[in-house]
Amino acid sequence: MKNKKINKRINNYRKIIVVLFLILIIKITDIDILKHKYYLKEYKKSLKYTYSLTAPRGLIYDRNGVLIVDNEYVDIIRYSGIDITIREEKDIVVKLSSILKEDKKIILNKMRSGYYFDIKTIKENPTKEECEEIKKLNLKGITIDKMWKRRYLKKFPLIGTVGNIPFEKKDYFLGQGYSLNDIVGTSFIEEAYDSILKGEKDKYVLTNNQYKLVREGNKGKDIYLTIDINLQERVEKVLEDEIRESKKEKNTEYYDHSYVIISDPNTGEILAISGKKIVGDKIIDVTSEILTSTIQGGSSVKGASHIVGYKTGALKIGEKRDDICIKLKNLDAKCSWRYLGTINDLDALKYSSNSFQYQTAIKIGKGKYKYNKNLKFKNDTLNIYRSIFKEFGLGIKTGIDLNESEGYKGNKNNPELILDFSVGQYDTYTPIQLSQYINTIANNGYRLKPLLLKGYILGNKFIPNHKKVLNEVDVDKKYIERVKKGFRMVMSGTGYNYIPKKYLPAGKTGTSTSYLDLNNDGIVETPTTSNIFLGYAPYNKPIATFTVISPNVKLAYTKSTYKTSVNKRISYQVAQILFEIYK
Repeated sequence: MKNKKINKRINNYRKIIVVLFLILIIKITDIDILKHKYYLKEYKKSLKYTYSLTAPRGLIYDRNGVLIVDNEYVDIIRYSGIDITIREEKDIVVKLSSILKEDKKIILNKMRSGYYFDIKTIKENPTKEECEEIKKLNLKGITIDKMWKRRYLKKFPLIGTVGNIPFEKKDYFLGQGYSLNDIVGTSFIEEAYDSILKGEKDKYVLTNNQYKLVREGNKGKDIYLTIDINLQERVEKVLEDEIRESKKEKNTEYYDHSYVIISDPNTGEILAISGKKIVGDKIIDVTSEILTSTIQGGSSVKGASHIVGYKTGALKIGEKRDDICIKLKNLDAKCSWRYLGTINDLDALKYSSNSFQYQTAIKIGKGKYKYNKNLKFKNDTLNIYRSIFKEFGLGIKTGIDLNESEGYKGNKNNPELILDFSVGQYDTYTPIQLSQYINTIANNGYRLKPLLLKGYILGNKFIPNHKKVLNEVDVDKKYIERVKKGFRMVMSGTGYNYIPKKYLPAGKTGTSTSYLDLNNDGIVETPTTSNIFLGYAPYNKPIATFTVISPNVKLAYTKSTYKTSVNKRISYQVAQILFEIYK
């Protein structure tokens, strides 16, 4: 009895399901076949407005008006499948295949790709003969339009590319009013300034089943970069030549690339930026690594370390100290590169004393140093350092309009590592951060956003991209002036001949230790020496800063003392070129 009730219930459910399916089939038949034309007409009515192909993008110039990126126009064969029957479509495929000498299935796939109402691209840049034959046939749904393509006249590595909207960014672009078939900037400058460069498409309104033009489109706005393309090309040549030349020297088996940034410290504008790497016998571009690769700053950050000392009261102007080694329990002694005797705060920068910075760090941490004993700090000394370093741009994103890294922050907080931090041997920074840091010192304490966009054209007017102050270093200006005086002295000490003397330079050299994973096993066990130079000129009224970095110039801790001077040679030459151009 119970089974009969269950079976009866199941049969009823089956009948209901069959009825629902019949209703669904009838409805689909009604929409898709019987009333197809009606609904298509209604759909067209809902499309009150429609737009042309993507409008041409704005042009890109360097700071002096040299054209870097242009547009060129090509013919394009397009297809709209609206109101086209299957029989008509097959006839179109046959005729196009004959004219274009392409496989029918290829052509058909293009015609049926994407959404039904999308206008499909069948071929870009067809020959004149192909266009003429197609026009003669007057094929239904087929049009020949003009389309722009980017033409890159100068090679600037951060220009980027354009293309279809990336799938993962579809929602963002649609939210900004783009169409799915729009061409957009997909990397670097083309992407960063897409909202300026993109054009405004022709706008049509549907009236009496006909589209009429109601607003003519416009090309995107032209932009001017801060880059001097002449300077850029000459800097790239210096890098390529010096990297090749250095490989002929001893102890350079691990050295293969260098970076250069030339910036205006008064505005944050980047005048030239380049990274080159040798692979086999070829030079490749690695400029993008300037924004993402990291390196310990070594002694180049001692200017910021001095500021931490001055601000906390752990260092006085003119203070003298004995350049002794610092020996902690169970650890090797920490010393300067040689014993420098009794020196003051300026000499500590000129001769790059490590001991001077160690002693400052101990005072900041309120520690009591005793030879070969444990050292304890009474406060969060590491964060005191880091918070002030960030005011210079070290350990924080610079704000540049491209994707960048923040650098690596060590996660241990013990006295030994804090001493290492004070001489730039713990946290790592990107080259663009080091550039922002030297800019901040050169301009007396204003951290400026690095700029690549100088401005754009709106109508007939140039709209400048004004400098942006991200923060001012919270310290008495006399301390920054003291560091700058020390940096001038550096150029007759460890920084001798990094910038020609006649340009009145100031700056700071740095040497740091990196570790390489030569076996690709995930373990970095091979120590190498890297060279950094950060400088500016003239010291009394800087017009440019120079950031030059050459990682892995030699194997560290070896008997051989020979080290290539590639970093110095690069710095000297690019500074010379800059001042030849900007006399």
